[in-house]
Amino acid sequence: MIKNLTQESGIGKALCIVGIIAIVVGVIEFFSGVGAMADASGYFEEVSKLSANILLIGAAGSAIGGLFMLGFSEVVRCLNEISSASFKHGNVQNDLPNLPKL
Repeated sequence: MIKNLTQESGIGKALCIVGIIAIVVGVIEFFSGVGAMADASGYFEEVSKLSANILLIGAAGSAIGGLFMLGFSEVVRCLNEISSASFKHGNVQNDLPNLPKL
């Protein structure tokens, strides 16, 4: 993840930062959803359980979206490395050793 934050591409950095923020928001939502489920009691028990479940589903969606953003940031970084390696020598046959290892 450190490589993604220090890459040359501004789009890759932005995707990484947005991904980290989305994961943090997802974790905060998860803990608030767990707290809401623990508090679900009383007259409006069904509504409380429903709202707590919606919070947990939103938290999972936020965390998954953050992981996708981190993945796209990694793809941008790899493509940037491939692009810079292919323009160094200009010869396609000599570029193969300079490409990043996947």
